[in-house]
Amino acid sequence: MPPASRKINRSCQECTRRKVKCDGGHPCAACTHNQTAETCEYGSGVAVMPSAGAPWQRPLSSFKSNQAHWRPIVASLACFFPDSQ
Repeated sequence: MPPASRKINRSCQECTRRKVKCDGGHPCAACTHNQTAETCEYGSGVAVMPSAGAPWQRPLSSFKSNQAHWRPIVASLACFFPDSQ
């Protein structure tokens, strides 16, 4: 499994919370415009992101147990779709 990647967050916490573009100023233009300049703070800047391929690298046994769970359910629904067999 590839190691987790690191994402550097360059937005202030208020812009991150509001999901708006941050220009990186102190205070930033978005916080000045929204009259929240006193709350314009920057965090540590590094967030650990999970590996992109991680969900697909589960052990085969977990897929087999899921298959055993869903097989009877799918079989009971097959009578509603006679053309799919």
